[in-house]
Amino acid sequence: MRASRLPSLVALKAFESVGRHLSFQRAADELCLTPSAVSHQVRTLENQLGTRFFVRRHHELELTQTGTSYMARVQAIIADLIDATSDVVASTGKSPLTIQLCPSLAALWLMPRLRSFREENPELEINIVTPYEDPHFLLPEVDVGILYGAGGWTGVRTEFLMGEEIFPVCSPQYLKNSAPLKDPSDLINHTIVRCSLASSPEWPKWLEITGCQSLVPRQSILVHNRVQSLQAAIAGIGVSMARRPSVNDALDNGTVVAPFGFQLEGMGAYFLVYPEQVGRLPRISVFRTWVMAQSALSEGVSNTTPPGTAYPSTNPGEFLQ
Repeated sequence: MRASRLPSLVALKAFESVGRHLSFQRAADELCLTPSAVSHQVRTLENQLGTRFFVRRHHELELTQTGTSYMARVQAIIADLIDATSDVVASTGKSPLTIQLCPSLAALWLMPRLRSFREENPELEINIVTPYEDPHFLLPEVDVGILYGAGGWTGVRTEFLMGEEIFPVCSPQYLKNSAPLKDPSDLINHTIVRCSLASSPEWPKWLEITGCQSLVPRQSILVHNRVQSLQAAIAGIGVSMARRPSVNDALDNGTVVAPFGFQLEGMGAYFLVYPEQVGRLPRISVFRTWVMAQSALSEGVSNTTPPGTAYPSTNPGEFLQ
């Protein structure tokens, strides 16, 4: 028997997102709704169709056999709708490229390089989305994202872009005019800049691999994000924890230097992420080619080392000549 009334697209999207994440909370984050609103949409769909799509087992959400079968067909339909809509929008020549990434990577890495992409694709309109609190998933309105994490996101194509390294930096002038900074233990006489949005306790972890885990610096300054942290180092306020690839340009142009040879490998990496069904669109393809080339250049100046690897400290005098 045919259903007399089609379910709402809102309910179908809620069901598909919950089925993909197996979490009402993560689906709510993705759809910019509350978990209760997502749950209500799924429950309404289940009531309308007279079946249950999910069961809870040991505090975990699982798809029923019916839910698994239905989700596969719903995903195919949503993919067809996205394809059809993209084809219509593309035919008008007005479809922008919407890119999602964290604010620090956007400001410190993407923006200085974006001019070359604009010169190669002058007809393409670009939207940059930098969520205030960086979500570890692709927002619904986004074409392509550069996400930080371990990879393995479901429902999207994921390609490795760049690794990450974490180490202290300061300005050359600060290094010249402050107390000696030849060994990590010298930080006891310096000001360190901490970042409240850092995804891991960067300073404690770095001090631990240098054997200075009990060190208490002369003063600490807390800033909100990594852009402010790097700006504090450039301004000569103190020693900041920086991350490749975001700090690459500042190192290359000499506005900051790395006084030590100790570095941490990041807890994650940067990945290019986009919906599988839109990957063939020209605007996605040209950006993918360009950003892969840019990331290869950034990786080329970065040492890929195991976490906690220590190197002989660099002589600060090298930066003062």
